[in-house]
Amino acid sequence: MSGVAFFDFDGTVLVKESTRLCAIPSVRGGFVRPLLAVRIAIAMAAYKLKLLPRTTLHRICFECYRGRSLAQMEPIIEVMQRGVIRRWFSQPMLDALAGHRARGHEVVLATASARSFATPTARDLGIDHVLATELEFDGDVSTGRVAFVLDGNHKRDACLAFAAARGVGPDDCWFYTDHIADLPLLEVVGHPVCVGPHGPLRAIAAARGWPIVEHKRAPAWTPQLSAPSATSLSTM
Repeated sequence: MSGVAFFDFDGTVLVKESTRLCAIPSVRGGFVRPLLAVRIAIAMAAYKLKLLPRTTLHRICFECYRGRSLAQMEPIIEVMQRGVIRRWFSQPMLDALAGHRARGHEVVLATASARSFATPTARDLGIDHVLATELEFDGDVSTGRVAFVLDGNHKRDACLAFAAARGVGPDDCWFYTDHIADLPLLEVVGHPVCVGPHGPLRAIAAARGWPIVEHKRAPAWTPQLSAPSATSLSTM
């Protein structure tokens, strides 16, 4: 294998963050309860004001899964996938995915989102591997908690381990992301790419000469016929 390309999800493969895109549909569909929706809105505002860590915001959002089994989550997430997510793919990232496949690279979706939420997008895009935050379960029911959010150093370590298991070193890895939280992985891969980056990451990319790719929203998306099934998606 000649290389591995890791793609962030929110703000990278998607033009915008899925939390914002799915907020209203999630409440209307009953996936996010009204009181939790208020908590999430307050947490998002606090995060924007730099009063709340990014990982804490994620943990609050994960509470929407509490009390639900995967069987209960899947149809709700699929509705959001069809009605919302597919409208917001980034065309440059779709092109990059195709380019890496043509070069024989392994392609991986690496995200702080929950696996159950990210898997339908990976399936749509024909991505065979997903590294994501793993929900905690009590039996087959989610507790709404996670051991850790796959962000920052955790994402770096998971991605490097994935590559190493395939005999690929950091120099032969690509990583596409929009957020400075992913700086630990950007700093170690041979090919860091910043996609529609937030202000702080944009400044770092410019200073270090990293490529910057601007978003362009893709046309309406039709799932690939060759996309893998949910059960075939691998974590490693």
